[in-house]
Amino acid sequence: MTGIGFRILGPVEILHNGQKQGPTTAQQRCVLAMLLLDLDHVVPTGRLVSALWASDPPAAARNSIRVYVTKLRKLIAADPAVELVTVGEGWRLSCDAERVDLYRFRDLVARARSGPADQAGGLLRKRLAQLLMTALHRGGRTAEGLEVFRRMRKRLVDELGIEPSAALRGEHQRLLGTAGRLNVH
Repeated sequence: MTGIGFRILGPVEILHNGQKQGPTTAQQRCVLAMLLLDLDHVVPTGRLVSALWASDPPAAARNSIRVYVTKLRKLIAADPAVELVTVGEGWRLSCDAERVDLYRFRDLVARARSGPADQAGGLLRKRLAQLLMTALHRGGRTAEGLEVFRRMRKRLVDELGIEPSAALRGEHQRLLGTAGRLNVH
């Protein structure tokens, strides 16, 4: 994907042309996650305060959130199709849902559920396994990601008599390379 994209399945990230741009702090990631979970809707400042400080927020909590939002705006400024605007006492992040991995995932699941069964496998078995492998790897669980591939391959071969797609095999090879460097088996 070109332009700005977002990851929320696994570590919360902003990507620009596929390259990680941030955010750099846990607080910025939390604010971004809240905005992405309510994409195209206003997220009130009070809800952001509650997400960042479960109890006893600092006196400068609202100002801190404004700073986090300003930094997020700078990270997405390169793409006019992504907009983070102030609306009253809150903020709204707007972009095509296809730019957010969570919504792409939900769309694939919905299409698989509503479409013919013979097409569901093409939408879910391989692509979702690849996304899960990637999410596990990014979450520091590479060995589990490799296990997902092993189980998926066995299932594809046993039930359908086919090998995993080139994309799934490529992700497997990438994780194997990482696992070798980390001595994960």
